[in-house]
Amino acid sequence: MRRDHRLASGAAVCLAEMADETFLLHPREANPGHYDAVLGLCREQDFEPRVLLRTLTFDLTYGPILRTEAVAIVGESSRSELPEELCWLPLSPPVSFEVSLLVRSHNRSPAVDRMLGAATGIADALGWI
Repeated sequence: MRRDHRLASGAAVCLAEMADETFLLHPREANPGHYDAVLGLCREQDFEPRVLLRTLTFDLTYGPILRTEAVAIVGESSRSELPEELCWLPLSPPVSFEVSLLVRSHNRSPAVDRMLGAATGIADALGWI
């Protein structure tokens, strides 16, 4: 969210406090896991979120959020890439989404094995596994 957002001054934000916000999401067909997870979180808090669908697949400026049209639920890994006008706050209570990586068990490229090793190492270093 923008640094001047009404909820941005705390150390964390409760999802229920965001019931009146518009959430920026990719269309469901582009990322069904994330879309369903965000809607599920909101529904657990007894509200149906207003959704603004992203028109750009890759928007490093987070344009709609900068223009105060929406907020977004993104992973902590996005934290370091945000424009300075935006801030990342953890949800309270903390939330995590399952991330899956599917690869062939046989006849795969050595590059895939290196990528799996790197992904596992990063996830372990960040405390995700």
